[in-house]
Amino acid sequence: MVMAKKLDAEAVKNGLELIILIDRSSSIDPKDFKLGINFIKFLLAEFGVRNGNNTSGTRAAVLTFGNAVDVVFNLDNGTIIGPQAASRALDTIQVISVLGIKEKNVIMKIFKYEEKYTAQNN
Repeated sequence: MVMAKKLDAEAVKNGLELIILIDRSSSIDPKDFKLGINFIKFLLAEFGVRNGNNTSGTRAAVLTFGNAVDVVFNLDNGTIIGPQAASRALDTIQVISVLGIKEKNVIMKIFKYEEKYTAQNN
């Protein structure tokens, strides 16, 4: 079981591991989708995300779901060298034409992804 960290100044200083899930199905209004992407960009810039072999700063993983769960970038993705690189990766995400997603199935896939990732990196 993964335990959450208390989000205080010390935790931010030491870094966080953020896992962000984005619904890119057509049930999301394109304007709202863009607002969400911009908020995520702000969040990653605010925490100074830097993935790869970053042992003391914030790392982030971004996954999307529509008709499947896709990894945009992972915690250990060395190409995410800062907020600008994360922003460019987020710009590649597009809304897809799919309706009727079963959120329960998506959440179960995310848990399986997290378990697999944790097992590989421990």
